[in-house]
Amino acid sequence: MTMITSKETQSIYGKQSSSDNLFTAKARKLQSLWRVQNGLEIGIGPERNSVDRNGQPTYYGNMIKDGESNGRNFFFPETFAYAQWRVNWQISYKFTAICCLLKVTY
Repeated sequence: MTMITSKETQSIYGKQSSSDNLFTAKARKLQSLWRVQNGLEIGIGPERNSVDRNGQPTYYGNMIKDGESNGRNFFFPETFAYAQWRVNWQISYKFTAICCLLKVTY
């Protein structure tokens, strides 16, 4: 049995975040594996236009190219629809929390 080095892993599954805790790192690796198995192109993250200190785009293995617009970053279509609704109506978590505290419905 041959062990795969971290350099080989990165070339197959893409760069992984070095600041993740163990749980998050494992989750991101599973996302990377899923992306590779489904033949999806690696994306930039964590934001659409994220860059490193040299101004180069930051590609991470768990990010799917254009996933925020095509819905592939979401497991269920309903989750994607809800995320789109939140963005379209610009409802922030702070606003939602204030409404809950004040028992206001919207």
